Amino acid sequence: MSSLRIKSDIKQILVVLLIVIFFVTLIFLNYVLFSTRAFIYEQNIKNQIPPIPGRFLWSLPISNESYCNFNYGLPNKLNFSESDLHFPPQEGTNSSYRVLYNVVEGDVEESVPKVTYVTHVTVDFVLFIPEIVRYWNGPISIAAFVPAQDAQIFFQKLFRICLCLADMSRVSIHLVFPVNFEPYLEEFTNSSHFQDCEVRNEFKDKFNRIEHDISYPINVGRNVAREAANTHFVMVTDIELIPSAHLAESFLEMMQFFRGIDPVTQVYVVPTFEVEIGYDMPLTKKNLLELVDAGAAVYFHKFLCPHCQKFPGIDAWVTKQERKSVEPFLSVKREYPFHRWEPIFIGTKLDPLYDEALSWEGLQDKMPQMLQMCLLNYRFVILDNAFLVHWPGIKGRHKRTNDGWRTPYIKRNTERYGHIIRQIASTTESSVNRKCRLQ
Repeated sequence: MSSLRIKSDIKQILVVLLIVIFFVTLIFLNYVLFSTRAFIYEQNIKNQIPPIPGRFLWSLPISNESYCNFNYGLPNKLNFSESDLHFPPQEGTNSSYRVLYNVVEGDVEESVPKVTYVTHVTVDFVLFIPEIVRYWNGPISIAAFVPAQDAQIFFQKLFRICLCLADMSRVSIHLVFPVNFEPYLEEFTNSSHFQDCEVRNEFKDKFNRIEHDISYPINVGRNVAREAANTHFVMVTDIELIPSAHLAESFLEMMQFFRGIDPVTQVYVVPTFEVEIGYDMPLTKKNLLELVDAGAAVYFHKFLCPHCQKFPGIDAWVTKQERKSVEPFLSVKREYPFHRWEPIFIGTKLDPLYDEALSWEGLQDKMPQMLQMCLLNYRFVILDNAFLVHWPGIKGRHKRTNDGWRTPYIKRNTERYGHIIRQIASTTESSVNRKCRLQ
């Protein structure tokens, strides 16, 4: 009897061992398969050639006349006096930067949807200007940071774009520069200098900001471009963010439908995504969701700053099928646990300004504005069937960049943000919404 029981126990042990071995083998094979797929996927991504912004211009005919409305002696030279210069909107006379508004002055027809794409640019990103013009059919207001010789590089590229793209007539451009490094431009023959529309990003003697201890004043650019907009509604965004199809007019149609429901303290969030290199830019939600399902699109900065652009209700947003019209999806406040959220939104020129003491290099440059909007009890209406897509490439997915060079700038921004928080805490102690989480 004992012998039979032992044999039975041995059989049970063997069966358990076989089951364990089976599942371990299965897990191992899945791991190998996943690793192999991941390796192939990474190799495919590495072999993809990143798209060139402005590449579509190359097939366009060049014009003898510029489509841009230049001021201050442009395009042949840049002439301005001290009386033409302005101080930035927030810091005013305390600022070390100066502004020259409307060096290019947009002319907007009545039929153009009155929502302005507000953005900023350096010489490195000039070729994104035609991409925005291509996809956004409303007015465009751009602040260009052009210290010293960067103005020569900037205008040399811009002049050719203005000879090739008719819709540049909708673009206004304003110059921002350090007071000690005014932009200069050598005399330049415009149309006869160019033979085609093949504009490339080539840089010679570019201004070295690090060498001169000058950071990129991203919030000066945002405020300047927003201040110069001539429409009630504005969308302050970054120049690498491409809008979904017909976003401006679809938004205005929605606002017409919901006429009267537009309080001052309400803005409209445009969800932001990024797409792998090698895929076409999605212009409809249907196309975007196909890429999300395939793992080729994720919400913006998912791998670099997960809390920055992961908006409330995102899981439901990416499962809700496309509809033709832009419509409200969810109305929320920027309160805990979304107190680190930095949405891009369509708002107005009455919204709080961006803090101009914060630099791009130091990160968290939108946080004071976001905190102020929370304390002012703003509502954030997340839009459906509208979105922005970062120019192809998912940041941080395949390798981490070395951002050690940012350390001193991060320290400066952190100190500035700490000062802002102390100011708020001391002046509004009794009325602070604790859910806004000052830290």
